[in-house]
Parts: sequence; structure tokens; C-alpha cells
Amino acid sequence: MSPRKSPYFELKSGSVDTLLFVVKTTEVDAMRAELTRRFEATPEFFANDTVAIDVRRLGDGEAVALGDIARLLESVSMRPVGVVAQPAQHGWAAHAGLPLLEARDRR
Repeated sequence: MSPRKSPYFELKSGSVDTLLFVVKTTEVDAMRAELTRRFEATPEFFANDTVAIDVRRLGDGEAVALGDIARLLESVSMRPVGVVAQPAQHGWAAHAGLPLLEARDRR
């Protein structure tokens, strides 16, 4: 058997769709209040959905506590899978412990 083939698993290139949580502020408490308000009526609406944290809309020099945002999303049963960031944001975004992801916006 070829060393690259296994009867037990395959590693393949692919892509998956996920929700983007687009961050527009560094105020985590404000995001928490708004997310809580939105999810009060339908707490299970996004339950167990995967979500990428998108920080591309933050201004130059702005950074946000991504660990806090990940925990915030988990508190409403969403599953953060990574961070979408501009190249200039990669340094601080990589410290969150989530992988950096590429995103292609839908038109």
C-alpha cells in the first residue's frame, strides 16, 4: 500500500461555509449586550453553528480581545472556528489561539 493512502482516513483540500461575526467595535461589553438582546427571543437560532470572527472592519491600530469574543459567541452556543483578518492585523489576531482564515465575501 502506498504510504500516502490509508484505509482509515483522507486529508483533502476543501472549503466550508460558515457564518461571519463581523466585529465593528472594540467594545466587547457593547457586543455582549446587543448579542444577548438579539438572542433572548430565539436562543437556539444559531445553536451549534460554526462562526468565524471577522475583524477586518476595525480601524488601523485597533485591536480587540478575541478570546473574550470567542467566549461570548460560545455563551450563545455558537462555535468559533477561526479569525478573518487583514494582513496588518495578523500579529495580534494570531494570539487568540484560533486559526487565521481566508474569506471570500459573497456579492
